[in-house]
Amino acid sequence: MRSSQSNEYAAVESDFEEEIQIEQVEQEKPEQEVRGFRAVVRRFKKDLREPLPGTEGLGRWGKLKARITHLAKRYGWKLLVAVILYYLIRDTILYIIIPYLIARHFID
Repeated sequence: MRSSQSNEYAAVESDFEEEIQIEQVEQEKPEQEVRGFRAVVRRFKKDLREPLPGTEGLGRWGKLKARITHLAKRYGWKLLVAVILYYLIRDTILYIIIPYLIARHFID
């Protein structure tokens, strides 16, 4: 009888130790990579809205600089490509397509 209780105690103790190890591994594990365009946009919006820790004493420009640095470190080259594409598409529409359509209308 005594040996069965000690075996149960040992089993419970080993389960408890495994749970602690799993929790430690989960805490050490970096965030999972976000897949899919909508998930990336959702995560980006969340990163923009969340206050950055350690920026409470900074002024407006200091907070802006910290936010840009944080986003550049987090998203890297993808953020740069997104900004370039945004401005490329916007400027193409504003300065090439719209004037072309207007000029074509007046010339014909």
